[in-house]
Amino acid sequence: MNSSAQSASGLAVSGVVGKGDDHLKIYVLDTCVLLHDPKAFLAFKEHDVVIPIVVLEELDNLKHDDRRGATVREVIRQLDDFVGDKSIQHGVKLPGGGMLKVDMDGENPDRLPKGWNREKPDNLIILTASRLKDTRTDRTVVLVSKDNNMRLKANSLGVTNEDYRNDNTPDAKRLLAEIVEIIVNDDAIVEIHQNPHTKMVGIGSTGLDADIIGMLYPNMPCRLTGRNARNTALAVYKKSDNAFHLVGKPSKDAKKGIVPRNDEQAFALYLAMDPTIQVVALSGQAGTGKSLMALLAGWRQVILSEYRGANVDPQQMPNLGRILVFRPTHEIGKELGFLPGTLEEKIAPWQRPTLSNLALLAEKFTGGVDHDIARLMQDQKIEILPINHIRGDTANHTFMIVDDAQNLTPHEMKAIITRVGQGTKVIINGDLEQVDVSFLGPTSNGFAHVISKFHGWSKYAHLRLTKGERSEVAEYAAKIL
Repeated sequence: MNSSAQSASGLAVSGVVGKGDDHLKIYVLDTCVLLHDPKAFLAFKEHDVVIPIVVLEELDNLKHDDRRGATVREVIRQLDDFVGDKSIQHGVKLPGGGMLKVDMDGENPDRLPKGWNREKPDNLIILTASRLKDTRTDRTVVLVSKDNNMRLKANSLGVTNEDYRNDNTPDAKRLLAEIVEIIVNDDAIVEIHQNPHTKMVGIGSTGLDADIIGMLYPNMPCRLTGRNARNTALAVYKKSDNAFHLVGKPSKDAKKGIVPRNDEQAFALYLAMDPTIQVVALSGQAGTGKSLMALLAGWRQVILSEYRGANVDPQQMPNLGRILVFRPTHEIGKELGFLPGTLEEKIAPWQRPTLSNLALLAEKFTGGVDHDIARLMQDQKIEILPINHIRGDTANHTFMIVDDAQNLTPHEMKAIITRVGQGTKVIINGDLEQVDVSFLGPTSNGFAHVISKFHGWSKYAHLRLTKGERSEVAEYAAKIL
């Protein structure tokens, strides 16, 4: 083939295909890939990228969608900025050397096997990949989709297909940040308990060797155990002063109200209360207390102006003016469709878990329930909003909680974090094993990306909770189901 030739589909391959270039591929992108990562078309290095015209049609139909409209408009903006005044029909050169093109040929739905929906955009996208496979014998054609079922259908037609893997976290081990057990000198345990003012003990007196010290990262939750006496202390390692900071032990005394019931919850509350940490990720299965500990920390600081256990002079604490809870509105099972009513009525089903925890806090701390919560929400001391209301806002002096973050895309998570303003604390909760969005996985969602990308930052902390406290049934079900 001449290096300036075009394929039957019109794909410009000038300077790309030639002798010795058999390894180069043509990647056909599904709509959900671009919704997942608006810059996905730049991720294929020296290979060509094809966007079927039906994908642009789908994006056009979704650009005013309440939930996905902002992401769709970002995809269109990224494509428009990259293409500029060049012709995307004939091909625009990508940074890696390949070409980006919109396939304008369209498809004859009669080519679909009997039983296939001839109007479904997914099936037309598969047909585009099938046609390119049949006409481009010099290149391997690969359909890229986050949709498992779409990939199965493509496979049934003999179309090579792949998941979009550029979104997977580079180091999955970072997702499993549990409490680290560290053996120290016995006198270090005594010192950290007897020094309530500074609540720290220098590394030099602990008896740690260089290998252990090298493994410590900022705000690392540790259980310190004495070598001989076997006494223990819960502590967070602070890299800024090379010290361990004491964390209060949990209590199951019901008379104390809502308090951490195990070591993991004690760490979760401490991290959420520590003003030197701006972003906290709390991961773990359902019923481990992630959301409750986050709300407890917010209630103490915003509603009660209390900073007990924060290891910092209260006069140095930030002035947090409100609790702001964001929740994704993805549904489990079949979608409910359009919901009538005001914004408050529309989002009421997604507010219920947060409201239940808030009612529990109000009852324990103020003796009231519905009236107190309603008043606080009316005064905007507490707000519970869907994710699609984050754009255009800047959250200053706010205790922000992002719940069910495993159901957010990396792009959506970026939109949230980049709206954080001055004096704001962010708690991100999620269960990486309970992803409800079909095109997201345990290592490819927005929550996993935060955990991976923020690891090692001095103002970030992550803890994975594993012990269920909701009920014996809930904990057992989480393990076996």
